[in-house]
Amino acid sequence: MRTRKRVLLWSLALWLFAVPPAFSAPFREKLPQLIRLTGTFSAAAQDTAEHPYLLEVSIDGKPRPFYVSEVKSLTSDDWGPQILRNVGALLVLTGPGELLDRLTNADAGQASVQLEGRLYIADRTLALSSVRVEQAAAR
Repeated sequence: MRTRKRVLLWSLALWLFAVPPAFSAPFREKLPQLIRLTGTFSAAAQDTAEHPYLLEVSIDGKPRPFYVSEVKSLTSDDWGPQILRNVGALLVLTGPGELLDRLTNADAGQASVQLEGRLYIADRTLALSSVRVEQAAAR
């Protein structure tokens, strides 16, 4: 009788402490980092200290230089270009057609562009969730 109680207690303890973590493991997987890139497609930016980081972005398979002025993580305390250190110089932009159209239709002249999305480092891909294009005021 004692053996039966011990087996029952061990089975209950195993069920309570081992099985729930096994079922919840897929929900604990970490999502890719959510980042915000601010910069411009303007070639005039290449000589300024305001845009110290050059990133080649691919939009619909067409590469374009993107001069980055700010990189920020929205899901951690990371800040600056070191977030992109494992991406290299090429980043593929993916997302809904509407967001990609905003980028391809953006005036490359003096527009300030803000990109937000999930950064998939292994694939060198930024899955866009938001795109803002602000035209610079005429001087």
